[in-house]
Amino acid sequence: MNESRLGEMVAGAVLIGGMDWIISSGATWSVEDFAPLSEAVRPALLRVAMTAWALPAWNLDAIAAWIRDGYRHAPALILGLGAAVSLPVLALIGLFVIRRRPASPPPAHDDDVPKTLPASAWRQRAWIELADGSHRRVEINRNLLRIGREDDNDMQLVHASIHRYHAVIERSPDMIFSIQDLSGPDGGGVLVDGVRIERARLRGGERLDIGGVSLKFHLSAAS
Repeated sequence: MNESRLGEMVAGAVLIGGMDWIISSGATWSVEDFAPLSEAVRPALLRVAMTAWALPAWNLDAIAAWIRDGYRHAPALILGLGAAVSLPVLALIGLFVIRRRPASPPPAHDDDVPKTLPASAWRQRAWIELADGSHRRVEINRNLLRIGREDDNDMQLVHASIHRYHAVIERSPDMIFSIQDLSGPDGGGVLVDGVRIERARLRGGERLDIGGVSLKFHLSAAS
């Protein structure tokens, strides 16, 4: 095979192959596929696509014969035409690959980030003890501590003024403590430092009067 014939085949393959790719792929294109392109480039590529849709009506045998004849007389011109056809095709391929590349996941929102407590919160200890000098105490090591006369309370107080379930001390995830009266408006009530409450926050050192029984709430750093 001489060099002239080889050049003809290369030029023809480049030009016809590029046109064939446009023809076979053009049916699936839409105007939206060109959305990322600048206003200057988009019209040129749209013209390439519109030309591709018209190509099936052409006589490809006549095109191949024209390429062979042109290569004999001006091989540089034919090779240039092949490159001119191939470059837009390669550009379209690159743009479609970039357009269909999976997008990076969005950054995590603050609500999605696991929250941790400050070290000082984990070092805190809380407990209640009787204020009668007996030093009877109950550690608050859960989120809910019940106080009442029944034996299934966390701190049982056997006294005529104490309701079956009289009060509850709550601990929040960030180590905030509060006490709530469960006895109702007509019950024995709960007093915090002498003030009757329905619900109150505890910061440590408060005197708690549950009916006729006095307790002390303690909050300190763990040893």
